Amino acid sequence: MNVGNSEIMIDLVQYMRKTAGAQAALQERKRKVALQGNAHEGFLKDSKFTAGGIFKSGQVHLGENVLAARREMEAKKMEGSLNPIRKSIDAFHSRMQKYEKLELDRQKPYSKPITVNQLAIWFSVRKTKADKIPKRKDLQIALMEEWAGRPILTLKQYLLDQGKDEMYVNMVFAERASIAAEAEAVVEEGSDGDGLLADRRLDMTAVAIANDSENSMMVEL
Repeated sequence: MNVGNSEIMIDLVQYMRKTAGAQAALQERKRKVALQGNAHEGFLKDSKFTAGGIFKSGQVHLGENVLAARREMEAKKMEGSLNPIRKSIDAFHSRMQKYEKLELDRQKPYSKPITVNQLAIWFSVRKTKADKIPKRKDLQIALMEEWAGRPILTLKQYLLDQGKDEMYVNMVFAERASIAAEAEAVVEEGSDGDGLLADRRLDMTAVAIANDSENSMMVEL
């Protein structure tokens, strides 16, 4: 067994056995890596952040990739809560523009009697969800006279009446106040020495309103 072809065959058998063992170990490592990779991908897509999910993903600590993924998911979730408020703010300003135009038209001499569409605009900036507007024009005119002293809804009153979460409302107000401040800074840089705008004007205002002990933002853009 130690000379000639026998010795060569024994060496070959030992080499093949070692190689087979190494190949098997390599395949097992690849299989485990693939399983961990699939589990980790599933964890990143999961909507819940649990210890079990982390363990199944092949990690027992919060790595940078997990942190980045969760921050991205939270940012998307936050955008989903803020976007409807942004759209409602735009809708509010659209109503106000129509109402302001209506008031200007009604102040003109020899203005025509108010129409049903104009009545709808007039009510839109005052009514809440709880209010019922009659369908008949004569009853609408009577209600308009009854509401003559009713104030126009503020932006925040309008949003809260729409069922928007106050925390998210304040976040959007702060966001728009920041945008207005940045725009004002840009405009000041482009103004002349007297402080008058050379080629553009600022159409944004941010007004801080004290509400009890808290500060809330009303932003008109």
